[in-house]
Amino acid sequence: MSSANDEVNLVELYRSLWRQRILIILIVGSIVCVGIAYILFSTKIYEAEYVVQPPFQGDIASLNYGRGGDSGLSMITVDQVYDVYVKKLKSDNLRRDAFEKIFKKSSADKKELIPANAQYSNFINSIQVKFMGQDQGGRYKILARTASPDDSVRLVNLLAAMSAEKAKKELLDGVYSDVKIKADNLESLINNEKSIARREREDEIIRLKEALKVAKSIGLANPPVLADDFRTEVSSSAMIGTLVYMRGSKALEAEIENLLKRASDDPFIENLRSKQEKLDFYRLFSVNEKSVNVFRQDGIVETPSSPVKPRSIIVLVLSLILGLVFGVFVATLKYFTSPIKA
Repeated sequence: MSSANDEVNLVELYRSLWRQRILIILIVGSIVCVGIAYILFSTKIYEAEYVVQPPFQGDIASLNYGRGGDSGLSMITVDQVYDVYVKKLKSDNLRRDAFEKIFKKSSADKKELIPANAQYSNFINSIQVKFMGQDQGGRYKILARTASPDDSVRLVNLLAAMSAEKAKKELLDGVYSDVKIKADNLESLINNEKSIARREREDEIIRLKEALKVAKSIGLANPPVLADDFRTEVSSSAMIGTLVYMRGSKALEAEIENLLKRASDDPFIENLRSKQEKLDFYRLFSVNEKSVNVFRQDGIVETPSSPVKPRSIIVLVLSLILGLVFGVFVATLKYFTSPIKA
């Protein structure tokens, strides 16, 4: 009997809902109309996408000019360059600069009353930088959402360009700093070697003058000859240390005069010219900045043709489902609260 009564009640409920179908349709229609109004009058948001990837080795070749080998300057790798670019791309300074450059000026021109903090918060939320994975070659995706498709494209292009400019400046500053330190060290080394050569020449003059005194005191004007061979003089290579006076006073005076009149010690410093050549290279060092690229763009940036918010199909489907649920609920509630159940 209970089962039969339940079956009768369900049939009656179904009949009641069918009789109230106009009410259900009106409710569904009303909620769907609200959904349509939301689609029509809510601010449409468009999303642009810019994909970046690491540069080629040739893109950073200018940064490695004069590095490697025996220069003492390590080579700059593609990964190092790309890491600097990605850090700039993710930095809050980049977003702040982009906000100051575009949105704050735009808001001032339109005399909008939105507080700066709220504007910046909205701007931050409109930007995303997503890592696409190692299997994607280290690619990153720059996403920007604005109320205008053209503004979205302009923003992702701006972010990519500004981060590249900042990364390139940091890398170039590092390169020029390394080169300056290298040049300063070379110049110090050269000056030190020149100073040593000058002091060694002065010391040699003092030694020769003392030897000259000895040679004059014993009346030795010319180098002596061996007793067993009058044609052979004592080798000058043996006349070192305490035997320098054996060169004779004439030779010593000539050497002293020559050393005193020497205009420069440069020709007598080993490898000095090669060091000076390197110094000139580093002092005049310059990077072809236009040939340096810190990233490569993958694909092109397409202007979005349809908004990502609101999603019209999803809104309509949800409105329809919500309308049906709410309409059936109202009709069911009316059936159970009605004192007369036909």
